[in-house]
Amino acid sequence: MDELALAVATTVATKGAEALVSGARSAVAALVRCVRDRVAGPGDRGGLLGPGESIEAFAAGIARAMDGDPAFAAMLRRLWADASVELSAVEGGVVNVFTGSGRNVVQARDIQGGVSF
Repeated sequence: MDELALAVATTVATKGAEALVSGARSAVAALVRCVRDRVAGPGDRGGLLGPGESIEAFAAGIARAMDGDPAFAAMLRRLWADASVELSAVEGGVVNVFTGSGRNVVQARDIQGGVSF
C-alpha cells in the first residue's frame, strides 16, 4: 500500500468534510479539493469516503490515480507537505512555514515589544 495515498485517504476521510464545510482556505481543504476533483467521477460522492468503503480501498483509488497521472502525484505530494504541517499544529500552537526568498522575514508568536531590522 502506498504510504502517501494511505495518509491522504485517512486525512480526507477524517478531516475532509470539516475542511470543506468550513469553507476555509486551508492546506487540508486544498488537499481535499484536489482529491475530490481528480478521484471523483460523475455522480460520485465528491471523492470522499463512501458509506462502508474502507480507508484502504479509498487509498488504492488515490494510488491508482497517482500512478496514472504523474502531474497529479506531484501536486498531491506538494499539497500533502503543506497539509501535514498544518495538521501538526496543536491547539493554541503555531506552525510557521516560509518558502521562497525574502530579505526581512520574521516568523514568531506572542512578540512582546517591537521588531526592527
